Formats: sequence, C-alpha cells, structure tokens
Amino acid sequence: MTFSIKVKDELCRIHTEDKASAFAELFALVVAAGNVTLSSSGMALKLHFEHLPVAKRAYQLLLRFLQIDSEIDVVENKMKKRHAYNLVISGSGSVLTLLEQIGFPPKTTLFLSHTPPAKIAERPSLRAAFLRGLFLGCATVSNPKKNYHLEFNLSSKECAAYILNILKNQKIVAKIVSRKSNYVLYLKSGEDMASLLTIIGAHGSVLELENIRILKEMRNNVNRAVNCETANINKTVSAALRQQKMIRLIDKEIGIENLSEPLAQVAMLRLNNPEATLTELAEMTSDSTKSGINHRLRKLSKIAEELKSKEDLS
Repeated sequence: MTFSIKVKDELCRIHTEDKASAFAELFALVVAAGNVTLSSSGMALKLHFEHLPVAKRAYQLLLRFLQIDSEIDVVENKMKKRHAYNLVISGSGSVLTLLEQIGFPPKTTLFLSHTPPAKIAERPSLRAAFLRGLFLGCATVSNPKKNYHLEFNLSSKECAAYILNILKNQKIVAKIVSRKSNYVLYLKSGEDMASLLTIIGAHGSVLELENIRILKEMRNNVNRAVNCETANINKTVSAALRQQKMIRLIDKEIGIENLSEPLAQVAMLRLNNPEATLTELAEMTSDSTKSGINHRLRKLSKIAEELKSKEDLS
C-alpha cells in the first residue's frame, strides 16, 4: 500500500457532523474529480476516483447531507491494471441542486472550474474540509522514505491560486506549475507536508511521516559526522606525509642529529609515528603542547624550504 493510499484511507474514516464542512468537502471533490455531461437522458455529474473508499465517502456525504442517491460504477483500467470508480448523479434537478447547495453559482456551466466560496477560506473547519476533499480527489504524496513531494493536480488556474493563498496563510510553502492542460500545486518540504496533513486530519500519517523525518535526519547527521571525521583523518595523514618528506630531506642534507634538541625530538617522533595527530605527538613528550609541536614542525618546514631552495639554485 502506497503512502498516498494510507493517507486517503485515514481521511475516509473521519466522521463529519457539520453540514457546512460536508459541503466544503463535496465542493472540493467536485472541483477535483467532477465532470458534467449532457445526453438524451438529461444531465449527469460524474466524479472519477482511483480509490474505492473515496467514492464511498462521497456517496455517503451526498446521501446523508443532501439526500441525493448516486451510483458507483466500476471502470476497468487495463493500462494501470487496476480499477477506477465513477460516482454518478443523474438528472438535471439532482445535479443542479447539488451544485448550488455546496456553493457553485446558480446556473453553473458544464465547466466546474469555479473559485470556491470566500467563506471556505475564512473558517478553519471549512478550510480543513475543503483541503481534505481536494486531497482525496486529486492529490498524491510520495513515499517520504524516498523523497518529500505532495501535489494537487487541478484543471483550474484560479482554483490553484485560491489554494496557494490558503496554504500561504497557514505558513505552508507551495508552488504552481502548468503540466499539459492542468495546473499542479506542489509541496517539497517534509515540514510543509506534515503541516498540511495535520490540517486535513491525517494525524496517524503525520506521526509516520515525522518518524521517517527523524530517522532520515539522524542518518544524515551520522553521515555528516562520518564525512567530517574522514576529511579530518585525510587532512591529518596528508599533513603527516608532507612533514615526513621534509624531515627526510633535512636528514639527508644536514642530519637530524645536527638539529636543536627540541626540533630533533619532534622530527623523530613524526618519522616514527606517521599517523599520530599533533595532540598525540604532544602527549609523547614531557615538555610540549599541541601548539608547541605545531610551532616546531613549522620551523622544520622552513628549514626544509631553505634547503630545497639551495638545491634548486645549484
């Protein structure tokens, strides 16, 4: 079962008591999945869903709050190798009553791309119901274990802008892009996805998402720490190799035994302990610190550079 299906299953189990909230959700379902048709037998409103529990929820909301009976037809999708479901409301009277009751303007055209009523954006409960209906009707969300991506696939640019404004007021970052003849409103942040799912009532899915986010963050922190440690080790090893090379040059040209005692001591320590850090080298002496060891190695480096310059000149 995909994460999208899990979220939609959870949303379909939410019990709606408020008539206004039911109408806001139905408005969103019609905008997201509806299509009005005319034929010799009259007008019909068809809502197309990929998931049976969503079709059943729409059927129950229509029957309970509007006393409108509808039918659910099973559509075989051979390409996707799964079924889809059409919820059909037949008859001009039933269709027009439904559309006007849930908020569409009187004498609605065949195109259901109207901007939602202003009152939906003004009341938190209606906003939640509206966004829930949109999610059920036209949204998908990726598996958060792989990446964070949630999108609404809408036919109306105006409706997409309306939703974008609602999300913006909730401090949720979203963007709109055109895709073929539709408009896709999408979220790319795990935090924004969690905020949206919380608003629409998918609390169990939010917990799953947050657990995944925590694990991913811990894994990323561990990887960063390992990468940092590896980089530090590589840096230490590279520096030690350069120091050994310069000490061998000094030994070849003038002999380590001819250096001052502090410099000779550090030179021999570095040659005998190629992987040791400056701190570890300091601990091997009785009279120096990390800073002192570093200072002596710089002196040895300066001596090596002078010897190398003489070699180049000769």
